[in-house]
Amino acid sequence: MEVAVALALLFLCVLLLASGAIAFLLIRHCLAALHRRRSSADADPTRRREHQQRVVIKEAQQQQQAPRRLAWREVEALTGGFDEAAVVGRGGSSTVYLARLLDGSPVAVKVHRWCGGERRLRAFRQELDLLRRLRHPNIVALLAYSDDHDR
Repeated sequence: MEVAVALALLFLCVLLLASGAIAFLLIRHCLAALHRRRSSADADPTRRREHQQRVVIKEAQQQQQAPRRLAWREVEALTGGFDEAAVVGRGGSSTVYLARLLDGSPVAVKVHRWCGGERRLRAFRQELDLLRRLRHPNIVALLAYSDDHDR
């Protein structure tokens, strides 16, 4: 009987050691993968640039800078003359374009279709007013706008 208990204890110890070794190896593997991922992100200029842009945008949101008013020609320039290749989405009353600022950072440019009418102008101004006041890290910041409503 004593031999059976001794063998059971020995088996339990081996099992615990094996479990610990497997856990150690898994943790080491995960940490190495995380390190490789960080290293490749640092080496990849696109990822580095994206990270820097997120930092700049976050800082701008924290500083709560007032959005800049753009002339309509500046909106045209940002969207490449409203190039169809830059369209990333369309809605019932607007089109969203992917644009790049002078420093190369990507921005979304939302252009409302102007069909006249006081109701659409009022809806646009309400959205603009809301976006001017809204500050949240998970919501894009309003950097600029154009309210040349005759275009």
